[in-house]
Amino acid sequence: MNKPHVLGIGLCLILTAGPAVAQTTTPVTAQTIIHQLRQDAYVHPGAGFRRVQVGHDFDRVTQVWGAPTRRKSTLLSNTWEYRVVNDTRVILRGRAKVDSIEVIAGFNSELQSAEGVRFGMATYQVISIYGHPDQSTSNTLSYPRKGIEFGFASGGVRSIRVFAPRAK
Repeated sequence: MNKPHVLGIGLCLILTAGPAVAQTTTPVTAQTIIHQLRQDAYVHPGAGFRRVQVGHDFDRVTQVWGAPTRRKSTLLSNTWEYRVVNDTRVILRGRAKVDSIEVIAGFNSELQSAEGVRFGMATYQVISIYGHPDQSTSNTLSYPRKGIEFGFASGGVRSIRVFAPRAK
């Protein structure tokens, strides 16, 4: 299995160092992930992206996006991080299958929720789109029945996390 030459340094260095290669024989580069995310720039509540979703096994993720930029595995869970471009990261967590997908990005990110919540939006704007949250803290709005949670920093959406919807 080939490994990328540079881990966690950012898109520029990844592209300079060479492509990441999936565990299969199909090469997957940071450019491939960026291209896929631009085509599918919507994070769907309870699901994730079109090609990488909650419930997929990590082998499938590797086939689609290649090896993660950073990987942490314990007996109880896996955390895979893909650094996409600039300050955008996609983090997948779960055991054998993906339990949640979190996108952390700056205010200029092209990614957004399927319903139109963009990075940088204020709390009241998210509430106007999703309604009042089932749970909230000073820096999160959580909609577990819809399978989505928003994290806030500096007055705007900084993260979008999706997971399987939960009954009340």
